[in-house]
Amino acid sequence: MATILSERFVTKALDADADVGMKNKEELVNQLGLKYGSLRKAWQEVFDPYDTGKIGFQEFCDRMRAIGFLGDMKDCWRALGAERDGVLRLRHLDRKTDELMLGFKLTLADKYGNMLNAWKAFDPKGLTLVDEATFVKQCQADGVEGDLVQLFHELMDDPLRKREFHKMSLREFDLGAYQAITRNDQDMIVEAQKTEKRDPLEMTFDERQENMFSVKWTRAQSKVSRQEMASRVQQENEADVGCETLKTLKAMLTKKYKNLAIAWRVALDPMGQGHLSKEDWFNAVRNRIGFHGDLRQLWKEVAKPNAGHVSLTDLDPQAVQALWDFRALLLENFGDIMTAWNHGLDPKKRGKLEEEDFCNRVTEMGYPGDVKKLWQLLLAEPHRKYIVLRDIDPAAAAAYFRGDDKALTLYGTQSGPQASPSKWAGKISVINTEDNEEAEVSPSATDSPSTPPSPSKGATLALPGTPSKRRPASHASSRAAS
Repeated sequence: MATILSERFVTKALDADADVGMKNKEELVNQLGLKYGSLRKAWQEVFDPYDTGKIGFQEFCDRMRAIGFLGDMKDCWRALGAERDGVLRLRHLDRKTDELMLGFKLTLADKYGNMLNAWKAFDPKGLTLVDEATFVKQCQADGVEGDLVQLFHELMDDPLRKREFHKMSLREFDLGAYQAITRNDQDMIVEAQKTEKRDPLEMTFDERQENMFSVKWTRAQSKVSRQEMASRVQQENEADVGCETLKTLKAMLTKKYKNLAIAWRVALDPMGQGHLSKEDWFNAVRNRIGFHGDLRQLWKEVAKPNAGHVSLTDLDPQAVQALWDFRALLLENFGDIMTAWNHGLDPKKRGKLEEEDFCNRVTEMGYPGDVKKLWQLLLAEPHRKYIVLRDIDPAAAAAYFRGDDKALTLYGTQSGPQASPSKWAGKISVINTEDNEEAEVSPSATDSPSTPPSPSKGATLALPGTPSKRRPASHASSRAAS
């Protein structure tokens, strides 16, 4: 029996010698420093994970058992100096670090109001991470005293992290500020409510109302909502690349549609009226284009004085001049637009004309301007690769589809680039100066279909809208018959 007891005693003694657990204050401090890298980190991880700043004796005992402390809890509590205060704080473990941290927070809170505002000074670009050099520089600018490099490493979640990866986040900077921003509490009202303790009996009614948490929270959330709304409006305005002036309107239309002629046909005047009233113009530029400037000022800049409408001539007179020169060339060579299309532009009767064929045939006719630019002006859509008769003259296309192959109904009323393109003549009259007889040039039934009709030699061309000295013979005969 004695032998058994002696063996148990020896075994217990050996186990006690082999047990290297913490048994007193010195061993506790050394072990925490080795395991967590710093006593502040150990305090945050082991004793105060909820950042209350203090713990009682019961919590202390629970935490000590959790980390495997083997000594006397009361002796360690007294050795740390917590018995006099009744609570354990960071300063009982590491007074120097506690004073450094306290001075850091008090200095920033005094300057910025709270730690969240202070973080915005450390991270003005919103990168969410701050390196050591930036932290030290900003602390010096704010007047923080002490070893700033040590302070930076004390604030890190992992002080043992490699130096090249040392960057501080908001959570490491201040846990309360991190929790406040997650609940959208920009003024840290919850944290302020914990520290502000005023006797309600010493305050007036208005002060009590102002000091109520619900009132503070409602006002703070309203402020945040207004800021977010203002920020969203600013972002939308910055992202809005709509036009505000005539210059930017033309630039946007040119960029989107390649030229103003296509923009007029596609966006401004899709119905092909040739001109727009003031109301139609406002509706087109506001709703279809996205103009958000002063519509009245835009109208004054575009429309002629006392004019009741605008046309492509008001936006791009050079384009209208080029289109009119092309039409005049067709009328002079073929007499009407339909004949010009059938015999001059599309003799193969394909129904459409591509760029290369168009440029070659118009050049052969003797067009004086830029043929490729003219091609771009005639396109119905920016990315189309061909043109049809309707792109040159919608009235001629309509006459063709209603069976008017001889262009008998293509009598326009106006001519010249100053007129609306929708009213341009589609056919001309010929005045024979040799025998002083007037005759209308039109393809007759006896003409060869392969040979385009042309004005007779020695004749002058009278475009509709151009005054003539004598009435056409058709008009005279109709009067005689009546």
